Amino acid sequence: MSWEGQMSTGQQAIMAKLQGLPAVRHEYPTVDIQPSTSGNAMIIFVQGKIQIEENNPIQFTQVFQLVAHQPGQYYIHNDVFRLQFSLLHQTMSAVGPQPSGGPSSVRIFFKVFKAGCRAGVDT
Repeated sequence: MSWEGQMSTGQQAIMAKLQGLPAVRHEYPTVDIQPSTSGNAMIIFVQGKIQIEENNPIQFTQVFQLVAHQPGQYYIHNDVFRLQFSLLHQTMSAVGPQPSGGPSSVRIFFKVFKAGCRAGVDT
């Protein structure tokens, strides 16, 4: 698993990394599922809100494809996740591309996210 450029390998290391991440809550009132043409896969669309720690929630959209590995067992073949956060887009446009070794987009996002939550930005 890779998070913010740091690799975690093996079950214990991955579990330790996941347990060390900030508390996250999800609310997903919209879930649409459609079978794929192959018959052993499905496309899933999710729309909702994500809240990191006690900050204001942000709307998100996610589309992913589940493919059968064995009967009753699926794996995520493709996954697209998008935050619906206009302040993030404006700030990322203003920041522009980062040189190698510069702050990652995820670090920039969390800075913008926390600033937006403190300012009460409408999500």
